[in-house]
Amino acid sequence: MKLKHIILQTILMAGATWSLTSCNDFLDMAPLDQVTPQEYFNTTDHLAAYNISQYNSIFSTHGGYGVGTVNNDQNTDNMVAGGYSSTYFEKDQWRVPNIGGGWDFTQIRYCNYFFENVLPKFEAGKIEGNREQILHYVGEMYFIRAWIYYSKLKSFGDFPIITEVLPDDQSVLIEKSAR
Repeated sequence: MKLKHIILQTILMAGATWSLTSCNDFLDMAPLDQVTPQEYFNTTDHLAAYNISQYNSIFSTHGGYGVGTVNNDQNTDNMVAGGYSSTYFEKDQWRVPNIGGGWDFTQIRYCNYFFENVLPKFEAGKIEGNREQILHYVGEMYFIRAWIYYSKLKSFGDFPIITEVLPDDQSVLIEKSAR
């Protein structure tokens, strides 16, 4: 009786161990919170979603507690902003801060990333959807990039034009920032 009990326990333990270690295919899944370029930019819906996400960067005064497009006229001949800051203004000149201040290339990088991933897929015919819609979204992204450059030109004058995604290497970035 005791031997039967030991054999039964051994068989149950071996079965439990075998069932817990036999199959781990569920661990070989790609992370659900990360999307790669190979999986994305394959349909017109993907292109539309990526384009729509860029509009917040163009009209950034609509977010948070801003006052909308009225704020876009600050420091022009139409409107003077309150809260004079001596860090920006000196007699007869506008000082650009070392950080922030509109020198951010993030939105330009997003646009260039779009072109580097979408244009080769479009030329190879790998994007599903209506050709007219695909061309519309590509054209829309060209407009968004042009608008971002236009706003930089308004603020700073001469501004480097970057048409590719640059690596995070200081020597390359310094070379590309030449005007």
